Amino acid sequence: MNLRETILGARDLKSERVEVPEWGATVTISELTALERERFQDIVVPKDGAPGMRTSIMFAWLIALAVRDEDGARLFRDDDVEALANKSLGVLVRIGSIAQRLNAIGAEAAEQAVKN
Repeated sequence: MNLRETILGARDLKSERVEVPEWGATVTISELTALERERFQDIVVPKDGAPGMRTSIMFAWLIALAVRDEDGARLFRDDDVEALANKSLGVLVRIGSIAQRLNAIGAEAAEQAVKN
C-alpha cells in the first residue's frame, strides 16, 4: 500500500460507545467528516438574521449525523430528524453533548445556533 492509499484508508475519526438506557441500546457516536461538519453548520447556523433553530432540532441533526452503526455508516437518515426531535430532550442533550465534544462544537456554537 502506498502513502496515498494509507492516508485515504486511515480511520481517523474518533468515536465513543455510549449506553442509552432510555432506548435500550448502546450507540456509537462519531466525529463527523469535514464535509459532514460543514453540512451541519449550514443546517443549524442562522442565515441573514433568520431566527435560530430550536434546541431539539439542532441536537436531532447532530445525532442523525454522528450516530453510527457497527460498520461506521450513519444509523439515522435525514428524514429521521423530526422523529429524533420528538424523543426526550434530556437524552438528546446527553448524546448531543458527547457529539459536540467529539466534533469540537463548543457551547458558544450551540448557543448561536439556537438563539431566537
